[in-house]
Order: sequence, then C-alpha cells, then structure tokens
Amino acid sequence: MRWMLWGICCIVLALLIMGCARFPENGGPGDIPPVTIYTEITLNGDFNPAYYYFFAVDTDADDANGPVPVVTGPELGNGWGTISGLGPNDPIQEPPFYVIFNGGSFQEYRDGVPIGRPFRGEVQNNNTIILEIDARDLVPTGNPLPSTIQVNWITMKDLTIPPQDAGYIKEYDGFGYTGYEYLAYVPLDQNRTFYSGDPGIPDELPDDTTNTPAIDMIGWEVSVRIRQLP
Repeated sequence: MRWMLWGICCIVLALLIMGCARFPENGGPGDIPPVTIYTEITLNGDFNPAYYYFFAVDTDADDANGPVPVVTGPELGNGWGTISGLGPNDPIQEPPFYVIFNGGSFQEYRDGVPIGRPFRGEVQNNNTIILEIDARDLVPTGNPLPSTIQVNWITMKDLTIPPQDAGYIKEYDGFGYTGYEYLAYVPLDQNRTFYSGDPGIPDELPDDTTNTPAIDMIGWEVSVRIRQLP
C-alpha cells in the first residue's frame, strides 16, 4: 500500500513540474536557451497592474536608431513606442520586438504579433519587474541573431490621451532624464551587464517625465547571458 501511495505521489509531482515548465517559441521541451537577455527595472513605488510596462528591442544592429516613447497619443502609431533616428522619408516604425507587462501578465510580440510568454517574467517586492528573454525569440525561427540590439524600458499610465487632454504630453518614463536615451549598444556575443548610471550609460535620477511612482523608474539593469551548454 505504501509503495502504491509513493508511486501516486511521484506521478502527481511529475505532472506538476511539467505544468510549470515554460519553453521558448523557437525551442522545445527540455530546451535551454543558449543566449538570454536578462533585464529588470526598479520603480519608485509599487507597480500598478492597470499601467503598461514595455521592454522594447530594436534588432537592426544600428545604434543610430532605437526604441523611444510615443507621448502625445495614438496618432503617432501605437500610442506607446516607436523607433527614433529613422530617415526623413521612413514611415513610423513600431519596435520589431517587445514584451508588455500589463494586467499582471507578460506577453512577447515580434513584428506586432504575439508569440507567447517570455522565458522568465516576475515581480519582486512589488516594485521590481524582472524579465529574461530567449534571444532566439528576437527573430523568426532560422534567422541569424543580430550582432547587437538597442533597448529601452517604456512605462505609461495610458496608451491614449483623453479628448479633453489632446495636445498634452502623457505621463511616461524611459531611459535617461527625458526617456529618450535608449541603450544603444548591447552585443549578443559576450556576457555583459549594463546598469543605469554607469559611465556613459543613461541614468534615472532625477527624472522629469512623471510624478507617478508606479511608472517612475529609479534604476535598471540589462545583461546578456551566454550559457555554456554541456
């Protein structure tokens, strides 16, 4: 009888472990991402599930342009982010890859299409949002990874502006004093970590883009993690 109960417990435990597993879009069961992008932001107050938190990535390997906030409403695109530094004849372009955290859940998008949950997504102490992305999800299956990426965290209370507030700039935050100083050079072929405020890296204090603690970033980290597979 004891052996039967032990067997049932083992089966239940195995099913629970399988149910908690999350696999990258380009991988499969048991797959370990060879390269991940780890990032986290610390807010000036507890996060609000009604607000929007975007980790945006530009994958064209050109540090002359990168993801920045859209702050005057949906007429400039999606209401939250675009790629800055494009040519004068280029159309407004949404960041080709991003993760949105809203309503308590994480969702990856590539080329505007949802592709699943990130490899890791969680909140610690109610004010630190943590992400880890399988680098292979940045591009369609089979495509080579870019040599470098450009990234920014963009936080917003709303994606639209009420009609009575038309013409006003919405509350938001992003890297740097004005939110437009994206991290321009993140190589994917080496282990490397960037912290806000490091020499030559955008800082988050002081900030003039929001008075709302739940979207006011006071620090961030971006790391490339290359795993040595057996």
